[in-house]
Amino acid sequence: MHPIAALLIIAGLLMGSSSPAAARDGAGNGSSDIDAGVVLVADRNLTGSYFTNTVVLLLQHDDHGSIGVILNRRTGFLLEQLLPELPHARKSGHAIYLGGPVSPDTLLMLMRHEKTASGIAPLMDGVSFSLEREVLEALL
Repeated sequence: MHPIAALLIIAGLLMGSSSPAAARDGAGNGSSDIDAGVVLVADRNLTGSYFTNTVVLLLQHDDHGSIGVILNRRTGFLLEQLLPELPHARKSGHAIYLGGPVSPDTLLMLMRHEKTASGIAPLMDGVSFSLEREVLEALL
């Protein structure tokens, strides 16, 4: 499978340990069960929060805090609308998702990618992420 086939573009990041499941499950308190690659699902009883009904993928979790992205908040925009100057973006059909309240002007690509390369960070088996535009252009 071409790596771009599973490309998910996410705008914005989550930082800190303020995610709903993090507080309940002990994230930010040195819990060994929480690590990069873990998926957190908001409790059904969480209402009136930015994280209501969210699914969050942790990209990093350590003594300095956590970084993650919301996976299930589609914006209604396509990659071609966000980056019309990229010729291959015009035909990609890739949806843009809102990843969180921090750094909403940042693009993060979550992708199926087996190989490590400059600008691509492995997250778990077969899944990597990147913040670099050059990586997006190369994958398109």
